[in-house]
Amino acid sequence: MRRISKSFPALTTFALLTATLFTAGLSSAQAQEVYVGAGVFGLQLGYAHAINPQLNVRADYMTLGSRSETSNESNTEYKSQLNWNRKALLADWFPSETSGFRVTGGATFNSIKVDLTAGGAGQKVDINGKSYVLGANDSLNIQVKFPQTTPYLGIGWGLKPGIKGWGFHTDLGVSFGRFRVTETRQGELANGGKLGVSQSDVDKELTDVRDSVAKLKILPQLTIGGSYSF
Repeated sequence: MRRISKSFPALTTFALLTATLFTAGLSSAQAQEVYVGAGVFGLQLGYAHAINPQLNVRADYMTLGSRSETSNESNTEYKSQLNWNRKALLADWFPSETSGFRVTGGATFNSIKVDLTAGGAGQKVDINGKSYVLGANDSLNIQVKFPQTTPYLGIGWGLKPGIKGWGFHTDLGVSFGRFRVTETRQGELANGGKLGVSQSDVDKELTDVRDSVAKLKILPQLTIGGSYSF
C-alpha cells in the first residue's frame, strides 16, 4: 500500500528567498509577479521581480512532498521513503523586448533523497547473493541523495517584465549534479557483527545502484503554470 503526503513551504522560508531579491538593490517601481505551476517534480510557487524590460530575478519553491511505499529489490523487501523539495534563485534574460522567450540561469537548493530500509525481527535480506535473517535491532539502510546546491540552466516562456495582469509560463531546464549512494547498518549487520556481513559484500550489492545513478549527471525540470503581474 502506498501512502502519499504532500508538504508545502513554510512562509518564513519563502519570505527569506524573496527578501534576498530585494536586498540586491532592486527598485520597487519595477513590475512584480507571482506564479504557480506544476510539472515533472511537483507543485511550484514563485515570485519574480523585473529589473528592466529584459531582465527578471526570481525565487521559487517546488515540491513532491513525501512518498512512502514497500518495494522488493534483489530479493530484499525495503520500506522506501522519497523526499523531494527544492528552492531556487534564478535570473531570466529576454533576448527580445517583444518576445516572451527567455534564457534562465541560477542555482537550486535541494532536499532530494530516497531512503531504502530493511529491518526488524525475522526480516530477510540478500547481500551479494547471501541471505541473512535479521534480529529486532538489525537494519540495513541505503540512501540515494542529490547534492544540496546545484547550478541551473534552462529556457522558458512567460514572466515577461512590463506585461501586467494574468499570464502563462513554462520552463525547460536542468540542474547539474550527481546522485550519491551511501549505506548504514545497525546491530549484527554492522562490520564485526555476528551475522558476518563484510563491507566488500555490501559494496558488491550496491554496485548496480551506484552504476545506475552515476549515469545521472543532471536533474531535468519541465513545468507549466499561470502568473499574475502587478
